[in-house]
Amino acid sequence: MSTAPTRPPSVPTPQRAAPAAGPASKLNVAIDPVKLLRQNWLWLALAGVFGVALGVGAHFALLRFAPLFTARAYFEVAGQIESADEQTSAIGRSEDEIERYIQTQVARMVSDDVLRDAAADPQIQRETRWSQQFLSASGQYDPVEAYLAIKDIVTVRSIPETNFITMSIVAGRKTDAETIGRVVTSEYLESLTQEQSQGQLDVQQSLTNQLNAIQEERLLIEDRMRRLLRDNNLTTLDERMTTERMVLEQTMPLLQTVRYELGNLRELLAIYEEQLRAPGGANYPEDVRAAVRQHSIISGFEQRLADLNASLRGARENFGPNHRSVKQLERNIASVEAEMAAQEQSLLDNQFIQTIEMIRNQIRSYETSEAESVERVEEAQARLSEIQAILEDYNTLAADLGRLGGRETELESRISEARALQARRDSRRVRMVQPPTADERPTFPKLVIIVAASTFLTVGFVGGMIFLRELLEQRVRGPADLALIPRLRIAGVIPDLSEDPSKPPAIETAVLDRPEGVVAEAIRTTRIEILKRFARSGHRTLLVAGGMPQSGATSFAANFARSCASSELRTLVIDGNLRRPGLHQAMGVPEGPGLSGALSGMPLSEATHAVSDWLHVLPAGTREHRQPERLITKAFDSLLSEARDRYDLVVIDSPPAVVSSDALSLAAKCDASLLVVRAYAETRGLVTRLRNKLDESNAEFMGVIVNGVRSAAGGYFRKNFLETHRYLEVASTSPGADAVKAKRGRRKRQSEAESAREE
Repeated sequence: MSTAPTRPPSVPTPQRAAPAAGPASKLNVAIDPVKLLRQNWLWLALAGVFGVALGVGAHFALLRFAPLFTARAYFEVAGQIESADEQTSAIGRSEDEIERYIQTQVARMVSDDVLRDAAADPQIQRETRWSQQFLSASGQYDPVEAYLAIKDIVTVRSIPETNFITMSIVAGRKTDAETIGRVVTSEYLESLTQEQSQGQLDVQQSLTNQLNAIQEERLLIEDRMRRLLRDNNLTTLDERMTTERMVLEQTMPLLQTVRYELGNLRELLAIYEEQLRAPGGANYPEDVRAAVRQHSIISGFEQRLADLNASLRGARENFGPNHRSVKQLERNIASVEAEMAAQEQSLLDNQFIQTIEMIRNQIRSYETSEAESVERVEEAQARLSEIQAILEDYNTLAADLGRLGGRETELESRISEARALQARRDSRRVRMVQPPTADERPTFPKLVIIVAASTFLTVGFVGGMIFLRELLEQRVRGPADLALIPRLRIAGVIPDLSEDPSKPPAIETAVLDRPEGVVAEAIRTTRIEILKRFARSGHRTLLVAGGMPQSGATSFAANFARSCASSELRTLVIDGNLRRPGLHQAMGVPEGPGLSGALSGMPLSEATHAVSDWLHVLPAGTREHRQPERLITKAFDSLLSEARDRYDLVVIDSPPAVVSSDALSLAAKCDASLLVVRAYAETRGLVTRLRNKLDESNAEFMGVIVNGVRSAAGGYFRKNFLETHRYLEVASTSPGADAVKAKRGRRKRQSEAESAREE
């Protein structure tokens, strides 16, 4: 017995809500073709050998009882001969047209009319054994049934990138295939000749109808030209056009001059009228003032003023400036000046008004001249337009007459060409270059094709059965099968003991015996992932539940606990399987007093067995004291609470979840749970049900451990196992590896010594 150091109470871990689980589809399966090929290559190889043998036998049987011969005829398609003097057809002039014509003839060769006429030909009934199958009991030949059969044995296709068409006729005898081919090709060529002759006649008739229509139209145009000459006297049109052009040439400059002068007068009138309406009085133009100054009245006043001024100068010299005579003369001068100013203003007003009126009269005169000129121009232009329209009509009719004449000549030439082409024998576009000919050797069966088809079908059938078996497989063979279950996490993959190249002596002590092995490395990988999640969640207790018996839950719990202890975690592993305990054997400790003693009141420190400083084991206890019902008592709750306080990690091994409810009872008391399933033992449906039950408990479901995985189940696992072992083996020989091994040896010897003392 040993004691473990105590630790302060941990913070209670909050319970999480279990997510709803959905059922997995029974047919939801991932299929790896490489894996299937590796697993079943022998069956596929045997199927291939059987298929080859079956194909060889089928070939000789078909060759004896159901051979087929193929007669082939070849036709060459040429371009249309476009003129009677062409030596060859115009193949390169319209490749698209030739391609359409080829496809048309391909369809025509197997048309109902051609094949129906061929089936009714007496030559087929008389010269072929093939026709005997269509004879009634009374010996009457049925051409309708023969026609339906010919549709199945005659095929026609065009040869790509050429102008050739090939016709194939398949029959059970060589002579039958050739005879049927000759009849079919003869019927086709005859129908083609009839069609071509009728087509040429149709072309000639169409050209003749067009020629008649053109001749009628030409007569109508000639009649219109005669009436146009008669009604309009076209002989004088040139003179009339010359006259009107001269009128335009004379009138247009005059019209431009009038419009120019008219514009100037209107501008001047606008200026004078604006001056006349000025608020301060009219601002008379200089020419108006000059005209008034030259007026006789103004000249008389100026003469009088000159005389008075002369008298004034004399009076001033004789009498002085203040004399009465001088004053009188000054008054007379002022009076005359005032009278002259008044008279001048009156004359300015009259002269300005007369000038404005004169400008208005000139504007009216120019406007009249402009209107007359415009009228003459418009009349001349109208007459010119009329003459030009008449000439254009006449020229148009003449051009139409010339065009119709050319078209008439062209149609007459085409009619002559069509008649000449009809007389040529080589105008047919399709020519048979090889009559229907069959090889001496049958075209069916072909050894290579029959063997290949038989092998393909046989291997395909066997492969389909393998695929179907794989599709319906429900057992868990590896992590890929569990990945198909929705919301299921794979916590780890533990290889089968036989897959570990380090060859551990026992799976229960694989971590201890072969720490550099693949199994030990898989345990360490799983430990890292689980402890990482424990650190985030604050968990201490982990339930390890197996699915079915022999799932390996106890072995995993033992190895997992040893791996955690090797990382210096105070670890307690409890054997919660009070029905068929096995942890004490895996850990090398006695059965008692164990869990049953601790539940009866024994202190935890006395009930546990120390495997090392960091690993303690609480076995199930002696057989007579085991009571599974006590796992749901408060005593077990107190025991588990004490273990949480003393240890960093508590691992509980439970009975298989399928055969016992203890696993679910323990899951309700733990922080987290793991489900261990063995490859090729449990089904996906069972894993789904157990996952749902564990997920509904208070413990956080950490995922599924797939135990006992073999390379045959994963396809690529063997390579991964070998690479892992090779890497770990090299690492074990590196500097410092000996010290690690020595330390592990000391721990192992110390553990064995303590176990011996306890016993």
